[in-house]
Amino acid sequence: MPAFLKKVNIQINAFLNWAGESIFGTVGGGDHKGGFQPGNWNLGSFGAATLVPGSNTHYIHVLTPPTSGNLLVLPDGGYTVSQAVFLQTGQPLTFSQSGGYVTITVPSWASPDTIIKLTASDPVNIIPKTNFTATATSEDPSHRISNTVDNDYKTYYAAASGAALPQSITMNLNQNADISGLRIQQTEDRPVTVGQEGAPPPTRLKDYEIYVSNDGVNWGSPVKTGTLMNQRGVQQILLNTAQTQKRYVKLKVLSNYNNDGVLKIAQMDVFGSVGWNQADIGTVAVPGSYTMNASSSTVYGSGADVYETSDNAHFVYKQLTGDFSIQTRISNPTFSNKSAQFGLMARASLNSNSPTISAFWSPTNYFKSLARLTIGASTGHAVESANNMLDIFAKITRSGNTFRTYKSSDGVNFTLVRQETIAMGNTVYVGMYVCSHRTTAPLASAVFDNLTITQP
Repeated sequence: MPAFLKKVNIQINAFLNWAGESIFGTVGGGDHKGGFQPGNWNLGSFGAATLVPGSNTHYIHVLTPPTSGNLLVLPDGGYTVSQAVFLQTGQPLTFSQSGGYVTITVPSWASPDTIIKLTASDPVNIIPKTNFTATATSEDPSHRISNTVDNDYKTYYAAASGAALPQSITMNLNQNADISGLRIQQTEDRPVTVGQEGAPPPTRLKDYEIYVSNDGVNWGSPVKTGTLMNQRGVQQILLNTAQTQKRYVKLKVLSNYNNDGVLKIAQMDVFGSVGWNQADIGTVAVPGSYTMNASSSTVYGSGADVYETSDNAHFVYKQLTGDFSIQTRISNPTFSNKSAQFGLMARASLNSNSPTISAFWSPTNYFKSLARLTIGASTGHAVESANNMLDIFAKITRSGNTFRTYKSSDGVNFTLVRQETIAMGNTVYVGMYVCSHRTTAPLASAVFDNLTITQP
C-alpha cells in the first residue's frame, strides 16, 4: 500500500476511534427521524446533526465553526437539553437554553469535525397533532394537505400543479394554545447536485408570513415575516412574541428559491403549549373551575379573601420564566358579595401565604392592587381607584424583581396603579383569579377575554 494511503487510513482510524459513536448506528438529524436542525447556524457556522434512533442522544457536527468566538447557537427543535459533552475528550460543556435556542460554549474547534454530544428529552414544546386539521388555498389531489399533519414523513402536501404563489396553509388546532412558532419539514425528493445541499431549489420555500386567529376568519397583520434558508432538513420559525390562546395558525408562502410556484411540505409542527393549569389557593368553600372557548375564559371561584397574610381564591395560571406582560379584559361578573375580586395575579408559589401581586376589579367599581412582599407578610391596604365601570382591562408586568400593575378602559392606554419590588424566583405563577369573598356557596365568576402574554 502506498505510504500516503497508509497515512490516510491511520488518520481515518484515529478519527473513528473517538467519533465512531456519532456515525455508526445513527441517522441524520433534522429530517424525518427528528433531531436538531442542521445547516447554517450562528455567525457563519455550518454543520450536520445525527441521532441514535429511539434514544435521547444527539450529535452536533460543526464542520464550519463560527467566524468569531467560541459560542455555538442552534435552534432547540422543542427539545430540552440536560447535558452537552465535547465528544473528543469527554469534557462537559457549559450551555444555556432559552427562547427556542441552545447556546453552547465550545473550548476549541477541531478539523474537520467538532462533535458535540447532547442528551435531550423528547420534544416537550411541540403541540401534539392528534386533533389538528389542515386546509390550503390549493392542493394536488395526489398530495393532500392532510399529509402535513399525519406524522408520516413519506407523505407530503403539494399545491395544485400550475398554481402560483403565494399559497396559504391553515392549521386548525381544534383547541386553544399558546403558539410560539412553526417547525417545517420540506421534501427531499431529488438527487444532490453540484453546489447544492440536498434537493434542488424548486422544492425549497423562501419568503413567508405567519398569521394567527381565534376564529379562522379574522387574521389581522402577520405576527412573523421572514425568509427560510436554502438548505435541507427541518427548519424552525420562532415568533417574536408568543401568541396566547389562539386556535388557528396560517403559513403564507410568498416565494420559493426557483421562482416557479412549486410548493411541497412533508410535515408541519406547531411550537407551543395547550391549556392552562388551575388550583384553589388556600381554603375554599366550593372548588373552583374554568371553561374556555375560542376567544374567552370564564373563571368560577370561591374563597374568603385575597388579603392580609394568606389568600383564598380560584387561580387559573401558567408558569412563566423571566420578564413578562399579561393583560386581559374583565366582564360579565356574577357575585353575591360586593367585596368579590376578579383579576390577574402573579405569585411565587401556590401556597396561600406566597409573595404575590394582584390587579383586580371589585363590584363597588373599585380597581385595586394588592401585594405581599415576603412569605406570610400582610398585604396591607390595597392601592385603589374609584369609578371604574366594566368592561375594564387589567395588566401586570415584570422586569427583574420589579412588578407593576395597570388599568385601562380600552386595552391600549394603560394607567400605572402600583409598582413594587418583590424577590420572587425566576419562574412564577401568573394568570386569572376569582375570589367570591364568601366562606359558603355560591361561586362568583367573570369572563376574561382579549388575553395576551408577551415575553422578550
